[in-house]
Amino acid sequence: MRILKGAKRTINKVDLLIKINKLKKVKNNEKIIYLLSPEHGNMGDQAIAIAIKKYLQENFNDKVILEFSYLEYTLIKDNLITIINDKDIIFLHGGGNLGNLYINEENLRRDVINRFQKNKIIIMPQSISFTKDNNGAHELEKTKKIYSEHDNLNIICRENKSFKTAQEIFPKNQLLLAPDSVMYLEDYYMQTLKNRSGILLALRSDKEKVIDDNLIKKIKDAINDTDEKIIYRDTIISKKVNEKNRVSEFNKMLDSFASSKLVITDRFHGVIFSVITKTPCIVFKSLDHKISEGIKWFDNMEYVHYSEDENENLNDIIKKFLNLEIASTNNELKSKLVNEMSRIIV
Repeated sequence: MRILKGAKRTINKVDLLIKINKLKKVKNNEKIIYLLSPEHGNMGDQAIAIAIKKYLQENFNDKVILEFSYLEYTLIKDNLITIINDKDIIFLHGGGNLGNLYINEENLRRDVINRFQKNKIIIMPQSISFTKDNNGAHELEKTKKIYSEHDNLNIICRENKSFKTAQEIFPKNQLLLAPDSVMYLEDYYMQTLKNRSGILLALRSDKEKVIDDNLIKKIKDAINDTDEKIIYRDTIISKKVNEKNRVSEFNKMLDSFASSKLVITDRFHGVIFSVITKTPCIVFKSLDHKISEGIKWFDNMEYVHYSEDENENLNDIIKKFLNLEIASTNNELKSKLVNEMSRIIV
């Protein structure tokens, strides 16, 4: 009996195999298989999972929909063939990990693509980033080889730079450009909170952190010049999150954004959570192009400000956005995502 420990969750392989055995009865049914969903506290990833499942349930309600997390897939990947037929469509988790910065995720994605050669596979909106060094070049060649050998692999890029990169390195695959999966939840948060207070600071402390301590001090000093308190709220939480509790934890996260007057962040999903809750947002760059390119989807939103110039007057910008009245917005990014998806779901 093998037990896999990770993301503060223990998964028993025997229990998974019992589940697989029960699912053998639907092997010949038309199915949607969602693989590599998250089991960690990154609420950006969990929001992607919620959005993907919602999309699948609303657009494939006539099919069996099955989900296996990346931890579950690791344990039962050799057994999935007993429940999957060649007509099933496989959806792979989206986000910002197509590349060698998060090599474990990339290796799992390669394994799925290599293992299920006859199935249509759809990689949900991803940012692509391989480092400009020997390791990046080596991993890129491995990814190119495996991806190019799949005849029905569809890669959705979530910003233009990744799309252009994909055109260069994946010429044999179907490529699309669409917003992040979470924009399918653009009309998800309907609650109106009139008593907002405080400025929510959601800044990275991981390997993608790029803004230095001097800029962080400048941001805090500018906030201290207002009458608003600072609310520290990362988009990563220190508890296990999986299919069972992701919606409740996501709702808590959105409540914290919606109850603030202003969000200051360098996390891409910090921006998206602000857009969903109609909260003014000031955004700073991240390690790669996730922010600098992804922010372009929000160019027409007056309550999202991207700050590239460290010399701009943060005091004035913060005061302006604290007093910003947000008009109602339409769901154009959700529509863009749905329209692009319809091109490959035939």
